[in-house]
Amino acid sequence: MRYSGDDYCYAAVLSEYGFWEAQRRSYFEVTTYHGNRYSLTLFSHLADLFGPKANGWLPGLALILWVGSLYFVFRKAAQLLNRPIRAIEAMLLAEAVVFLVLHRTPDIAQSLYWRSGMLPYLMPLVFNAILLGAFLSICGQSGRPLLLYGGILFSLAVLGGGFSETGVAFQGGFWTLIVLGSYIFAHRSSWRFRAPLFLSAVIWLGTLVALVLLAFSPVVKARLMDLPSPPNLLALLEMCFRYAAIFTLKTMKQVYENVVILAFFFFFGFYSATHHPLRVTTLRLLPWKLFLVVGSGILLLLCCMAPSAYAESSYPELRALILARFVVVVIMGIAAWVVGEMVGSLSVRLSQPSRFSAMALLFLSILYVYPIFHITEIRTNTPLYQKWARFWDARDQRIRELKQQGFSEIHVMEIDHVIPNVMELSRDAAHWYTNCAEVYYGVRAIYADQPGWDEKVPP
Repeated sequence: MRYSGDDYCYAAVLSEYGFWEAQRRSYFEVTTYHGNRYSLTLFSHLADLFGPKANGWLPGLALILWVGSLYFVFRKAAQLLNRPIRAIEAMLLAEAVVFLVLHRTPDIAQSLYWRSGMLPYLMPLVFNAILLGAFLSICGQSGRPLLLYGGILFSLAVLGGGFSETGVAFQGGFWTLIVLGSYIFAHRSSWRFRAPLFLSAVIWLGTLVALVLLAFSPVVKARLMDLPSPPNLLALLEMCFRYAAIFTLKTMKQVYENVVILAFFFFFGFYSATHHPLRVTTLRLLPWKLFLVVGSGILLLLCCMAPSAYAESSYPELRALILARFVVVVIMGIAAWVVGEMVGSLSVRLSQPSRFSAMALLFLSILYVYPIFHITEIRTNTPLYQKWARFWDARDQRIRELKQQGFSEIHVMEIDHVIPNVMELSRDAAHWYTNCAEVYYGVRAIYADQPGWDEKVPP
């Protein structure tokens, strides 16, 4: 990928004012993008420092960070729960979660491939996985300098909450659950085991600071003038529950994919129990575990719906629903895992564990074939994206050459927009994306009105 839509505007502000001044102006002055989202501005401008081609690397880098951080989370969580899993198992789990989220996310093109859609909605998932991994790692250590670690986690929470309003709402709901769980743990433990409560509270406080920074940026007041009046509390709750129900019902219609999710995590939990069966007293807690899992999922879904309901009284943009998709996949996965652990623990008491372990591995191996059948579907648009990148590079080079030759009014090839509902440079030089491109390139006017897109190679 290259620049598309809002990407031009971030690049324009950076080229006009420089890196640090661009951060200040974006937050305190009205621009053509959401300047209050300070982390989105920061990471967009960091990517711009490496040029347009950096956008082609960002999706892959984000996925590597996401898979790696989830891998770390699974390893540390298993260690703290005294139910260790092997490295390969943790990696397979992390890859499965990422694939299952992306496979049926409502708008993968905007949520992953378009930088201005990926950073505000995918990066909160990455940052919170990193935060959770760091939190679990610190909680598993002894003799740790809590103030130092607390300061680091606080900073990460402020940074992770600054990508978008939906992202900070998800982060706030998630860490509220962690704080409550840590409080229950600390209440039943001696003081020396209360580090999780302190650290989770620090992260929650950092999330609150991020929310305040997003909400009270000077540019927010100007943007709210063009939006409907915020609903009252009851109307807001009604909309959040309605939108969460709509999303859940749409997800439940994906029967085949849901069966794969439930089966995969059920057999993974079953396999885990064949090596580390649960105690009978633990099995009796199954209904409460499922109740807590479902309740947590409902809370997080409401958080994902709240920003759009409050600001626009509308259902979230499709690109923002990757957060809700993550919630549904994880909640379904945890519930299936818990049931699988229970069934596996009961089974090994009736027969040889090795027999059931082999059976679970067989079913898991079959389920891992599922992504292979979808390779063709996943790569459907790859030729189009590759063609678009080639034509974009040719047009970019043409604009720069004409500028060096002294032209201030430039006519270039019109290329198609490959990200749905995200405009490209147009024939209208007054269009705001085109205006941003004019500032970025340093020319007076750009007209994307020349033919050539229908050719196989750039003219």
